[in-house]
Amino acid sequence: MQQMFTMDNGVIDISRLPIRIRSTASYFFTSATVSKRIKQLNHNGCPRPDNISVKFYKATALPLLFPLSIIFNMFVQTEELPEV
Repeated sequence: MQQMFTMDNGVIDISRLPIRIRSTASYFFTSATVSKRIKQLNHNGCPRPDNISVKFYKATALPLLFPLSIIFNMFVQTEELPEV
């Protein structure tokens, strides 16, 4: 049976990102950066504007680190946030 998930090594292969993202910003989100910020979230805090609880982020952090880092980098690159 083929594995469904792979282990994130914390490295983003920038050669696979669109050119606009590769050539950019002063800040670049890595999986390690996202992990650090999730760990710093307050357990007692109310849900964020996306209505996702801190408990969910902490419970699902490992599989979400890489996708979240890509999403955050795209926000930085396009300078646009999705409507909530």
